[in-house]
Amino acid sequence: MSVGGGYSISELSIMSAAAFHAEQQRIDVYKLQYKETLAKGAYLMSRAAFLSGEFKAADNSTIISPPGLPSNINSVLVRGQSDRLLPDPNELVLLALTFDHTTAKVADDSVSLVVTPTGNILAQSAQHIGYRTGFFGNPNEVQTGKSSGDVDNDETIFGPVAGVGVHVDTSAYYGGGNITDRDGKYAFSFFMPQCPVGGWEFKTDVWSELHYTNLLPMGSSVRSYFLRTPGYDACFADLVPVMLAPEIIGILAGLSKPFYQSNLYADVMFLTGVMYISNRQGFDVPIGETTHTSFSVAADDRLQHFYDFNGDGQSDKVIQGHLVTKANANGDNEEVFEANSEGNLQGLYFDAPEAGEAPDLLRLIDQEVRKASVGLLESISTADLRNTDVLFFRESTGQLIMERNGLKEAEVRGGEVQLNEETQLVGYRVMLRGPRDWSLNIGGGVGHTNRHQSYENWATEYQLTEPFQQKNSDYIREGETIKIVAINRATGYMGTASAKIDRTSGVLTVLAPPIVLRPPNLKIWAERKYNVDKGLTKGETRNYTIGAEGAALTSDSTITIYTEWLDEYGNPLPDELGLDNGEQYGFTGRLAKVVAPNQLQGVGAGNDLASFAIAPGRKTQVISVGSNLTTAEHYYVHVIGKGKDQECGGGGSCPSFSNTGTTAPYDTRPNLLVPFLVPLPDEDRTWIDYRTYRGLLADETITNKPNKPLPAYSHGRTDLNINSASMA
Repeated sequence: MSVGGGYSISELSIMSAAAFHAEQQRIDVYKLQYKETLAKGAYLMSRAAFLSGEFKAADNSTIISPPGLPSNINSVLVRGQSDRLLPDPNELVLLALTFDHTTAKVADDSVSLVVTPTGNILAQSAQHIGYRTGFFGNPNEVQTGKSSGDVDNDETIFGPVAGVGVHVDTSAYYGGGNITDRDGKYAFSFFMPQCPVGGWEFKTDVWSELHYTNLLPMGSSVRSYFLRTPGYDACFADLVPVMLAPEIIGILAGLSKPFYQSNLYADVMFLTGVMYISNRQGFDVPIGETTHTSFSVAADDRLQHFYDFNGDGQSDKVIQGHLVTKANANGDNEEVFEANSEGNLQGLYFDAPEAGEAPDLLRLIDQEVRKASVGLLESISTADLRNTDVLFFRESTGQLIMERNGLKEAEVRGGEVQLNEETQLVGYRVMLRGPRDWSLNIGGGVGHTNRHQSYENWATEYQLTEPFQQKNSDYIREGETIKIVAINRATGYMGTASAKIDRTSGVLTVLAPPIVLRPPNLKIWAERKYNVDKGLTKGETRNYTIGAEGAALTSDSTITIYTEWLDEYGNPLPDELGLDNGEQYGFTGRLAKVVAPNQLQGVGAGNDLASFAIAPGRKTQVISVGSNLTTAEHYYVHVIGKGKDQECGGGGSCPSFSNTGTTAPYDTRPNLLVPFLVPLPDEDRTWIDYRTYRGLLADETITNKPNKPLPAYSHGRTDLNINSASMA
């Protein structure tokens, strides 16, 4: 069926307007934050325009070919030409976006969107947009959700279940069974028992057995679900004179209805899948007795070969060495630089040095940027792996449908989330019931008592959220997509999967793609803010990014902590994962400083500044660190995997800023930390960019002069620490 724009229903997606607004906020904040630098000449392009485009570098002659884009990206914010100092295709894209923001516009009050494969908005509404569903009807007419009454001859059964047995109690009613045809229809007749004098009403319920897949480690791989619809038949028998028998038989024949419809409604689905924990690929985080995290990554010394302090466009000569004490011509001792491959200094020469010549500048030896990720798991205990929450969201609105908090010890053999210690797989399964899932049906782990209580009581006990607890609620329909988010609260490792509610004939299972729990796609960086006290720009405010292990000034007035949390594919996470600004289901961060040898304390300890909630999307946390401090301070940003207001569960270790490690040097930091991405300063690239910039400024043939480059950063996974020290 075409729904406009030349698309079929299967090509379109129903998505949350909140996801669009989250991306739009990323664009707006980026443009505001970098309005005088990277965003100054940046512009949006659609996927098609970008991939077919040709981009010139800042020299106005070098052509940069665009790189490929992931399949989920439909528009990009492109670096302006004046900022393309080097012809690096991978630096063309500043932001990658799932919607086409070059054309898409969404009203502030919109809730749901109909989205095309190219990321454009076909329709939007302040109400939930859902699929029209029904069990039978005329396929050429708009469906009204017909799910009761008889199926007329001109009506079609939607989603027919073919090839399954349907029967009454054949031990009591001979011949009462058949197999459904390809249209899901069946017919049978059966013999009634002998009718007693006075008549009798017989219970002739109709049954059918369907199946669903079980990926939990306990129980058979396939389980049964029995549909049942009530049926009744009656007979009448009495002792009458022989001469009246023909007349009585005629009357009863006129009143009888030997054939009638008993419809069975499969209005239930089982969403199931598996997950495992990994750093990269495969099962590389074994289950052990304890959860162990590795931080030991040493940085090697190195010489810098891109210095150009005198600005002549040529690399300064750099020699490794150290200072030694020697007597000068006057006989006085003085320190002089001497080449030494084990030295801790770099001697910089603007020109080729002559023998015995002192360097023009001395700098401490550089260290390699530690790009290798640290803070990753080497092992995880069974208890901590059980501390995994699974949350289910309606993708079209971002609403939370239900959650499963941890794999509690009591549920290891009976819960809907179970750990198979032998395979290291966590299996999960939840039941999604529609309003026509009768209380007479049997299966799904729902006991007889729960079946016969109200739907609202069952939904409450099943931990459905309030909007889904009524039988006449806006329930999950076939065709919709569920976003599954799994978060290991002990480590912050997480993963997501999207599953479309669709089934094959006779099987009530929706198989979700496997979820791999990996370090979260969480970026955290800090910016220092200060006021210019002297010079032509006196009174102006400056903001600079602080790289990992970078430094701020003691005169800085504030440090702003930025967080950006997306799913592993760069897509926005469901809106309600950020309920209460992330305090329920998000992470918790803390800015701490060294207050004594081997002792950390939260900044502003005793108030809300000691820790802050981390919600999906881009957020800020402005923290004052004083003005004109007399002593330098060392700050750390730490993150734990528990929401700020979340209670510990799952039977594993409870992450806390107060529970430190047990062995040095980790006995001064929280024991269970979430690894996240931080900006790592790239000094080589910074010097290359700056030298290229100066060369382009000097080129009189280039009229559109480039923007002054920012310091270059790459992103690595570690904790973030900030040195606050006076700097010349």
